[in-house]
Amino acid sequence: MLAALQNEWAEDRGFQAIEETAHQGRRRTGGQWTRPDLVAVGMKTFKHVPHQQFEIVTFEVKPMAYLNGIAVFEALAHRRASTHAYVLIEVRNILAEAHRQQLDAVKRTAIEHGVGVIVFDDPADYETWDEIVVAQRSETSPELLNDFIETQVSQAGQQAIASAIERSRGATPK
Repeated sequence: MLAALQNEWAEDRGFQAIEETAHQGRRRTGGQWTRPDLVAVGMKTFKHVPHQQFEIVTFEVKPMAYLNGIAVFEALAHRRASTHAYVLIEVRNILAEAHRQQLDAVKRTAIEHGVGVIVFDDPADYETWDEIVVAQRSETSPELLNDFIETQVSQAGQQAIASAIERSRGATPK
């Protein structure tokens, strides 16, 4: 899944740093549901608008056995310190119809709270991913975004972010 995010998903959206953050041990992150499974950080540029947007996208990953609204609320908790929050849910094609009502309930809850939903049959195969709810942008304060990066993203990831910001300002990265 991480490779699919780092390659195809990031290429589609121009993200510079994508990391797995789920397994950081007992590292303090600010409380319950404050550590997403995956994080993507990037600068969004526009073809016809002279503006860039800094984005932090969080992902809560759930196997099919956890297809319920709690996953949406976990992702919603991440949005406090990010710009977009998603739930990535395994929905095996062969079993999708049997779980249609559960998935519909998750979609309704996600839409109500601005959380995105991506379902996948095979986590490693980006072609099986389907964004069924688009996450709404949250206007999170720069201080919270900065704190999130410092507590959740590795030093290498932080350096990649700093370099991308320098490039966006027209400076040569150090």
